[in-house]
Amino acid sequence: MTGLEATALPLSPVAARPYRHRHAGDPANSMGNGRHSLLLLGPPALRCGENEIARVLPKKAFVLLAILWLSPGHRASRSVLAGWMYEDADQAGALQNLRQLLTRINARQAQLGTRLIATSRNEVRLVAARDDVCCDLDVFQGLSDPQDGTSLRHVAELYRGDLLEGVAGCGESLDAWIAMQRERLRNRCCELFLSGARLVGGAEGETALGHLLGIEPYREDAWRALIRLRADRHGLGSAETTYERMRRRFRSELKSEPDAETVELVAVLRRTVAANVGQQPGVRGTEAERDTGTSCAEGFSVAPRLCLLMPDGAWAEPAHAGLAEALVEDVTFGLCRLRSIAVIAPHSAMQVSARTSSDLFGARYVGETSIRSFAGRTRLAVRLIRTSDRLTLWGDEYDLLAGQPEQHHRELTRSIVDALASGVERAELSRFEAAPRPDAYHLYLLGRQHLRALGLPEVRRARKAFAQAADRAPAFVPALNGICRTLILEWLLLARPDQVLLRQALSIASRAIEMDPFSGEALRELASATLFLGDFGEAADGFARAERLAPHHADILAEHANALAHCSEMMPALRRIEQAIELNPLPPDDYLWTAGGALFFLEDYEGALSQLGRMKRPEPAFRLKAACLAKAGRRDEAAVFATMALEDQPNFRIDEWIATIPLRSKRHVAHYASALSEAGFR
Repeated sequence: MTGLEATALPLSPVAARPYRHRHAGDPANSMGNGRHSLLLLGPPALRCGENEIARVLPKKAFVLLAILWLSPGHRASRSVLAGWMYEDADQAGALQNLRQLLTRINARQAQLGTRLIATSRNEVRLVAARDDVCCDLDVFQGLSDPQDGTSLRHVAELYRGDLLEGVAGCGESLDAWIAMQRERLRNRCCELFLSGARLVGGAEGETALGHLLGIEPYREDAWRALIRLRADRHGLGSAETTYERMRRRFRSELKSEPDAETVELVAVLRRTVAANVGQQPGVRGTEAERDTGTSCAEGFSVAPRLCLLMPDGAWAEPAHAGLAEALVEDVTFGLCRLRSIAVIAPHSAMQVSARTSSDLFGARYVGETSIRSFAGRTRLAVRLIRTSDRLTLWGDEYDLLAGQPEQHHRELTRSIVDALASGVERAELSRFEAAPRPDAYHLYLLGRQHLRALGLPEVRRARKAFAQAADRAPAFVPALNGICRTLILEWLLLARPDQVLLRQALSIASRAIEMDPFSGEALRELASATLFLGDFGEAADGFARAERLAPHHADILAEHANALAHCSEMMPALRRIEQAIELNPLPPDDYLWTAGGALFFLEDYEGALSQLGRMKRPEPAFRLKAACLAKAGRRDEAAVFATMALEDQPNFRIDEWIATIPLRSKRHVAHYASALSEAGFR
């Protein structure tokens, strides 16, 4: 190939999706009149023409464009690009992967009808077509210091977020380069906001500084500018409140104090006000002192304490009073199984009431219960109350029906346990946001929150939070269980043949079980790691023990279903995962992934696609979805999902992956391999 081959970046109609309508604050409006807008700041996107279509390019294509846009001369050699973008492969494999990417890009150019890059035998470069394509990076790097509110808003519109936001796992060298470029561009954005806010002032200046501190929350020069601006606009009280918020954040998150320049600024403002009113500066109650929440000196327990009070059955029929007491006692024992809430035992809780006890054994939360009869119905009312201010966080009523089957009683118990646990967790997360020193339990909840999305960045953020929790409370077993869960999920998401992550999970789970032999979650993680290491019998026994300890724990049931599927017991697996979804009606993605897998091996491909289609983050299941589509005879759709899966994992090979995934039945192994091959994997 001699000369330069123009390579544009359109997509097939199958992958196109509608984009939101443009508005005045849209960065696409700030970048000239080109027909196409390439957005690399924030989540990458390509907007095309007047019909508001966002072309979903391969992730690697956006990375390639960012490299070229930020490289000298807007060009780079093929060997350099291949080495950066595919560093896990050898040189020949990396060059082959780059050629495949460029071939796919070239094949999609007809629909877009423009030119972004061109390739030769040795290099790839940007095509100078800026009347047709406008890039936010190009506009951003050409900005001068803002002189008015309009130019300040322009900065905020352009800088939607960090460079290639959400793109990660590109390889050590490329990730490091992206991080360096993100920091450089972020610093430039902050300098623009700071200089503009100082010049413009007023409400627009405050807004700009708010944007700045959202990007860089620990820049003291920005905090000082905000303190000065609020003193000018709102008076000393507002400036002091801002200073106290800054000081509290620095103490809790950095374990440091504001520097001398900031302290002196506040002192000068106080002296100036005192001189103006002819009096000595008074000590104003700070926001921290007025806060009704936890003080900096308060010590934290690993988990919050809950006292569930027995109802007063004096006005109820004996049958209903006895049923209510039994129900509340079962709820208490159900909460005890959660391990992350410290629950006062029923024997002690039965001897106090909210009216007679002021201390409630130091409980942070109390569950008050009462029996109400009206119009022939008897109901158990339950309220979750925060003891510090008697605020009701949650409340509901449940019918008490004597003579009902045991299953009704169990479902009622489970509903109340789930509602109380959810209420405590929501309240604790709210405390975490304002807590001067987040404790192990708060960090554990934060990790669980990250795991609601099944993606590699979220899994790694969750592991970081769990690890911080374990550092602060080494005996807090739920944090260790969380670390194990993230290691196993990362192994699954990366689809790598090595077992390093699994062996780490196995070691940590064993340590957790030594600390708490009755932790169903620890047994689950040990069994999961054992399963993926190929010991089916030991894994099955481990899940059975975990389920006996926590028979209504939806996550344990879901993992047991996953284990049964890998043991090629598909119908029992399907029944278990359906039971887990019944207990968790808005299931996380891994439940749906397991359900889809079981249905695939039962050859119910449409049912599998239905479950996989409910996933919020479907990317991890793209391979399975492609296999289902291929077996359902929808080969064109299967090829689309196979292509998207290979964009994230270009080195994926069927034989290597099949060799690592534990499936007891050779027939199931062959069935999966055949489906992947039909979908376009090699």
